[in-house]
Amino acid sequence: MLTNSKQLIHIGRPGGEAAKLAGTPGAFPSALEGGPVLDYIVAPTTEYDMTESGSWTDLTVPEASDLRDFYADVMGWKAEPVDMGGYEDFVMKDDLGTVCGICHARGPNTGIPPVWLPYFRVASLEASLESCENRGGRIVRAPQALGAEMRFAVIADPVGACAALFETLESAATER
Repeated sequence: MLTNSKQLIHIGRPGGEAAKLAGTPGAFPSALEGGPVLDYIVAPTTEYDMTESGSWTDLTVPEASDLRDFYADVMGWKAEPVDMGGYEDFVMKDDLGTVCGICHARGPNTGIPPVWLPYFRVASLEASLESCENRGGRIVRAPQALGAEMRFAVIADPVGACAALFETLESAATER
């Protein structure tokens, strides 16, 4: 869904802890009870540099329009279409700003599992993928360019939970 580093999709809850911390780094509890506390920033708009925050969340499914309408009704979100060159994905917003992305499983999202998928920034995508495999995980989606400024891959940990990892090409060039 993301076509450049100025688009950012983030998870958040209206009035929740992340909403109170909108625009600043803050602790946002993981979905797993007793799990680690993750740092998130709630993006106020899609014109936010995702390379500064280090994470966002997308839902990628075969037919994004159906789930766009489902989450709009259930959560009270509004959809903002994003032109993907022949079809549209959606930035979902609440009264506080951007919440997440709902994407079609085509184009740059082909092969991504139909789950709420967090994207986490890493210093070196290649080193992280090597560590993933060495520690019993697997690569679900091989590295791919995300615009001219980023690369991402999708991994599964040893129990099968998926996440996407991304690096900015600027940080990758610095690593080499």
